[in-house]
Amino acid sequence: ADWLAHPGLSGLAPLLAVHETLLSSQHQLLTRLRVNQPFASLVALMTARINGSASCFNAWAESGSVSPQLVDALRNDDRALESWAQNHPAERSILQAVQLLTRAPDRFSAAQLTPLAEHGLSHAQIIDILAWSGACGWMNRLKIALGIVRQQT
Repeated sequence: ADWLAHPGLSGLAPLLAVHETLLSSQHQLLTRLRVNQPFASLVALMTARINGSASCFNAWAESGSVSPQLVDALRNDDRALESWAQNHPAERSILQAVQLLTRAPDRFSAAQLTPLAEHGLSHAQIIDILAWSGACGWMNRLKIALGIVRQQT
């Protein structure tokens, strides 16, 4: 089962398996967006936090692909996350871009791209981060809408 490589997809896979083409396409999209994407877990955790998708958050937190300190900061309030981000400037700029894109996509602009480029991300990496954020947000919302949630975080 190829979809097992995608922590946030596990709850949706049985539903999507009814449509093998859809599951296969979703797997291909997620795989392409994660390739050479060192911030995939960070983005997935942040979108799950914002969207209130505890099951997606827990799946990514349990994947072991991010530090326990980051997971703890994300589980707590914005002050804890800001404190963690002070020592991680590249991740901070990614978190800020993902927050705005997820919470207020109509306010997202080229101004949010500059800090990402200043931290050495290529245009392709930036676009991949934004597309990954959108894909994660879609999965969060779909799982919530279908009632596929685990509430504890």
